[in-house]
Amino acid sequence: MPRFTSCVRKVLEKETVLCVRFFVYMAILLCGFTSKAQEPQQRTQEFVPVPREIVMPLVAVQPDCPLQFERVERVMNVEGGGANIYRLLNRGSKPITSFTISYLFPNGNGGSRGWNRWLSPGEYVEDTIEGQTQRLRPLNDALKDKLDLRGPMKGFVIYFVESVEFADGSSYKDETTYKALRLYLEDLGEKVYQAERKSAASP
Repeated sequence: MPRFTSCVRKVLEKETVLCVRFFVYMAILLCGFTSKAQEPQQRTQEFVPVPREIVMPLVAVQPDCPLQFERVERVMNVEGGGANIYRLLNRGSKPITSFTISYLFPNGNGGSRGWNRWLSPGEYVEDTIEGQTQRLRPLNDALKDKLDLRGPMKGFVIYFVESVEFADGSSYKDETTYKALRLYLEDLGEKVYQAERKSAASP
């Protein structure tokens, strides 16, 4: 009889352990589902291409640059703001480890993006807006009106390779030219702004 009681006790203990493990597992599983349900979903950003007759994309002439622009395009977010799409080719003979791409508007404003990426000779790299939270959509008449993409040309964007770092430790730099161009455009933009103010103030 004592042996029977002992066996029953062991069976009950095993069942209790299994039940506890089951409930712990279910609690963890439910917490995981709750956490995923509470995660905020990112809203997809939509972009449209900017017609070249509205904003002209221009590529700076850089004969010694190992990177060559194969494609450039300006796009706009349907909620406002802009972005760039471009495709680059390593036309040099050395692998590239990093580089910086810059762009400038007529008033000297602009921006830049640094890449830390291995790029072998003859290899391409693309900067696109396609992804899980971004997509490109066609430009229709309603969006042209909303984004003010009608009428005469409103400006241009100059794309520029500012610097390139190679795998052997050497580099290509054209920062002096880039800064000179930026200062020139800033000065030109200021002159245009002052001329417009003077014209608006005159009777």
